[in-house]
Amino acid sequence: MLWIGKLKLAMAVGLSVAVLAGATGLALRPAAAQPPVAPSKVPAPPQEDKPGGDKSKTATADEVETDLMKKRYLAAVAEWNGQLKEFQVGRISLRLMLDSARRILASELDLCSTPEQRVEAYEKYSEMVELVLKDSKARFDVGRLTAQDYEFAKYEFYNAEILVHRAVKEYGQPIRSKNKQPFTP
Repeated sequence: MLWIGKLKLAMAVGLSVAVLAGATGLALRPAAAQPPVAPSKVPAPPQEDKPGGDKSKTATADEVETDLMKKRYLAAVAEWNGQLKEFQVGRISLRLMLDSARRILASELDLCSTPEQRVEAYEKYSEMVELVLKDSKARFDVGRLTAQDYEFAKYEFYNAEILVHRAVKEYGQPIRSKNKQPFTP
């Protein structure tokens, strides 16, 4: 009778080893359908313009840089919009949302050509941070956010407001509606 128990144990160990060996073999097997990876072609570094050279190359380089900056800004906005719904249902942390807002601000400031545009960029950033703070306050009030994270959200909001005030002081009048009530966390 005792030998039946030992036989069952040996069969269980043998079966486990067979399953693990088979799974390892499948995991390590190379995929046959994947084409080989071609080496990437690295473009040659741009040549410096010689003094008195053609200015159209510089204009083209500026246009390319501006185009890249616009694409970067649009990518940052798309990231924000995609994460916003996830954030509102609690699947994304407030730190990721605030990082996304900072990327929008940085890329928008690079595109600004007038002081008014810079003030407007800071105001938009402040509004995005305010949105995150309001949601964070609601989460904190029901116990779904730690006190440290809520304090972090308040810090970022105050920082955004400071940036707006500094921009207004440096560049001119605020663009925000005069009737807008300030948010109090």
